[in-house]
Amino acid sequence: MRSKLGLLLALGLLTIAFPNATMLVFETLCTIVSAVLIAAAWVTAHLSLVCFVGSMSVLLYFFPDTFRRAVQWLARALIEAVRTVLPQQTQSPTTR
Repeated sequence: MRSKLGLLLALGLLTIAFPNATMLVFETLCTIVSAVLIAAAWVTAHLSLVCFVGSMSVLLYFFPDTFRRAVQWLARALIEAVRTVLPQQTQSPTTR
């Protein structure tokens, strides 16, 4: 406990004595932490991709027709979504 308190006291005194160096150390520490978090997110994203490909290959092996039906369903859903979002062509009252 005393060593931690002494370390905090020493860091506090260094912060007061050298404020510019403190900001440089803080920025470097933040850069290192963000690099570690980015690396963890990258690994997690690729791990989920590998799990997705593996699960799809197992599903296709055991249920070969489901992929074709799922693609057809997704295509129909996409077409309906686009039809819903795009404005319909209507006749204006003046052109009748």
